[in-house]
Amino acid sequence: MPDNQIKLAGRVFDYYRANGAKKMLRRAAQRIAQGQAGDEPAPIGCSLPPEAAALPIRRVENTAGRRRLTLVIPSVERQHLFAGSWTALKVFWEAARAHDFRARIVCNNTPYNPEALQSLDFISPAELAGIESWARPGGGYCEVEDDEIFIATAWWTAYALRRLELTHKVFYLVQDFEPSFYPWSHQYLLALETYKLNYSKIINTSILYDFFRDRGHLHGSEAVFFEPAINTELYRPGESRDYAATGKATLLIYGRPSVPRNLFDVACMSLQHFFRTNPTYREKLGRIISVGEKHADFSVDGYEVVSRGKMSLEEWAALARSSDVGISLMSSPHPSYIPLEMAASGMVVVSNNMFNKDLSRVNGNFVTSAPGVEEIADCIRRALDKLEDQDEINANARLFVSDGRGDWSSNLKHVTEFIAGNKILEEETSKDGCHVADG
Repeated sequence: MPDNQIKLAGRVFDYYRANGAKKMLRRAAQRIAQGQAGDEPAPIGCSLPPEAAALPIRRVENTAGRRRLTLVIPSVERQHLFAGSWTALKVFWEAARAHDFRARIVCNNTPYNPEALQSLDFISPAELAGIESWARPGGGYCEVEDDEIFIATAWWTAYALRRLELTHKVFYLVQDFEPSFYPWSHQYLLALETYKLNYSKIINTSILYDFFRDRGHLHGSEAVFFEPAINTELYRPGESRDYAATGKATLLIYGRPSVPRNLFDVACMSLQHFFRTNPTYREKLGRIISVGEKHADFSVDGYEVVSRGKMSLEEWAALARSSDVGISLMSSPHPSYIPLEMAASGMVVVSNNMFNKDLSRVNGNFVTSAPGVEEIADCIRRALDKLEDQDEINANARLFVSDGRGDWSSNLKHVTEFIAGNKILEEETSKDGCHVADG
């Protein structure tokens, strides 16, 4: 390198050694300080979740003559109308119709959208037009009549109604043990607190009722349970299922990967363990289909699992009638509807036990175990073995739907009387699957 270039390089180095590094450090410190000054501190959780905040009520007199029944529900949007919301609307409408209540729907989380309810087959368009409504988003004050009756649904709707605990009749429709949706958190404690409110409880299934009773969650309130009905026009043994027709079984997984309590990972790991420990059973399997929530297709030990996502009732029922084995797991004391619909359609259903829940005690089309991978894998093997006796499967399905599960109006009759304040006779409790408790 020429001497003049060496001298120039030396001067540049000396300059940055004396000034450049200091300026760079100073500018970096200024940027850090500006960034810290502009950042907002993390908010402190000194308030309830917005959806659990007390409804902004305005108390008014009933000047209409007829009493009003109000259902408080998170949303009626189509994407939120799963079985729980459908059941809440059914209970609400059966009670309103049976006792000539004026009907109102309060949406706690989203605006009220009556168009989304047009798919309900138990409310006519004229009846739908007569339903009153209010929604928390942009709704102002929610007027509450002096003799109004309320049905709360999700735990935060029950919490939002707590100002009415001592002045109004509030029924709490319980369809799961909701604190477990939020393990070891403040929301767990808030959800648990709602069971102590002075609300009468309506509990979906005797299995869930027994769970609440045995663990002291009734807290002295009156409570009834009901058994969900099965639509026998949709869910019935198919004329020809795949295994009987081809010798290859279609296996359905109820899969909602985004919902942890559906144990989708356990179902997939159990399938993998089943294939690896029962290689001779591969010849019995044809298709594996996942339903409930759309996700990417994937492979389990060489078998492709095809996702069909959320289906219409008619599509789902047709698929269930032609399929052979179902896997429907739930980390919950509530049995859920999907395994019941599978069994009624003539499928052999793999499900997990939890607390007092054991569906194998309900019907012979259920194969159950603890929710471990090896245990569920063994249930899959046992379910495939059961396919050899199609007559027994069909007989179990017919017995299941004839066992007081075919008619929603009959199954909910004692519930509508309970809501109306009418006394339920002891002989009705055994007939209709009802129980009234004082804790």
